[in-house]
Amino acid sequence: MKLYHAPLTRSLRVVSPLGDGDTAIGRTSRFLRILSGIAGRVFLALVALAPVAHAVDRVVIAWDDDSAGTGRLQAFEAELPFAPASAVLEVGALGRVRHFGDRLYHISRSAGVVSVIDPGTFQVEKTFQIPSVQDIAVTGPDTAYVTRSSATALLRLDLVTGQTAEAVDLAIHADSDGNPDMRTLIAHAGRLYVQLRRADGNLGVFDGPLLAVIDIASETLVDVDPVADGVQSIALRGTGPRFKMQVVPETRRLFLSSTGNFHDYGGIEMIDLDNLASLGLVVQELVDEVGADLGAFVFTDAGGGWLSFSTDLLLSAHLHAFTLAQGVNANEVQTTLFFFTPHLLHDPNTDYLYWLEPNGFRVFDASSSASVSVGPIALSGEPTDLEMVPSLIAVPVFPVWGTLAFGFALLGWGVRRLRQ
Repeated sequence: MKLYHAPLTRSLRVVSPLGDGDTAIGRTSRFLRILSGIAGRVFLALVALAPVAHAVDRVVIAWDDDSAGTGRLQAFEAELPFAPASAVLEVGALGRVRHFGDRLYHISRSAGVVSVIDPGTFQVEKTFQIPSVQDIAVTGPDTAYVTRSSATALLRLDLVTGQTAEAVDLAIHADSDGNPDMRTLIAHAGRLYVQLRRADGNLGVFDGPLLAVIDIASETLVDVDPVADGVQSIALRGTGPRFKMQVVPETRRLFLSSTGNFHDYGGIEMIDLDNLASLGLVVQELVDEVGADLGAFVFTDAGGGWLSFSTDLLLSAHLHAFTLAQGVNANEVQTTLFFFTPHLLHDPNTDYLYWLEPNGFRVFDASSSASVSVGPIALSGEPTDLEMVPSLIAVPVFPVWGTLAFGFALLGWGVRRLRQ
C-alpha cells in the first residue's frame, strides 16, 4: 500500500504565553513592536540629521584697554560673522599670544607675566612671573624656552613646577652695552631660532643683528660657520629683527622682519635652514616702495603673501600683497592711520587674512583681497597680537524630540526582550 503525503501549504502558528494572537495582550504587543520599530527608524534619522555643535577654528586676539589700564584677551569664531567665542579675559598689557599643543600662552611684556590658558574654558590655569619676558616657545609637555630683553641667557621654564634655569648663554653675542637684546623665537625641527637685535642702548644703532641657532636636545649654540673663530650665529643683512617669524616648509626657508626702526633700510629677510645662512632681503625698504618702515608680514604660500608698512608722513599701516618673484603689489587694500600693525594672520583653511587696526580687526579674502567681514569687528582698545587656535572636537547635539524617539526605541527593545 502506497502512502501519499500532501504538501504543507500552511505553517503552524505557535502562540506564546504573552499572547501573539487576537487577545488584548497580543494586540498590545504587536502595537508596541510596530511603535518601537518606527521610533527606532526615527531615531536613526535624527542621528543622521541632527545639528552638530560644529567645530569652528577660533582667532584669539590680545589688546590693550587703556581706559582700564590693562590688557584683554578674547576668542572669536574664524567664520562669518566672526562672533565672540569666549568671555573677555583680563591679562597684562603689551600682550603676545602663542598656541602650542592644547594650551594657549599669553605673554605680557609690560607686566613680565606668562599666562597658561585652557582654550576650551578660556580660563587662566597658571601664571609665571618673568621680568622683561619677550616670547615663549614650548618644546615639550613640561618644557618651554623664554627670551628676555634685559638678559644674556635664554631661560628654560618648567611648565609644571614653574622653576626656571638659564639654559643657553648668549653673552658672546652681546653688543657694546653688554646685552644681545633677545626678541622673538621659533622652534623648528629640533632647533630654536632666536632673534638678537644687538641694539646699542648708548648709540641707538644696531651693531650687527644676529639670528642665534640652538640645538634643543643639548641646549647649545650651533656654530653656523665652523671655519671662523668662536661660535658663530647667522649674520643678518637687514636691521634689528622683530615680530613673529615664519617657516615655509616647502622651501625650507625661514622669514623674519629685519626692519629695525624708521628709515634704516631693512626688509623681510630669508634664511636657508639647510645651510644656516641668510639669503638676503627679499623685500627691501630702500627699493621696494614700502614706505619708511616695513613691519608685519605673512606668507600665504611658498611664493608670497601680505605685508604692512608705514609712511614717513605719519604713523600708519598700509596693506599690500607681495610675491618673491615680482615684489610688492602697488594696489593698496587697506589703510589705517595712527597705528602700526604688529602682526598679520592667515587661516589656510578658509584663506582668510586677518588685519588689526585701532579698536578692532578686519578680515579679507587672501586670494581676491575682497573684504569678508562687514566693517571692523570692534575691540575695546588697540590690538597687540592675534593667533589661530584649532577647534575643539565636535559633539553631536540632539533636540528634545530626538531624545523622546530614543526613549520609545528603548521601550520597544525592552518589550521584545521580555517576550523572548
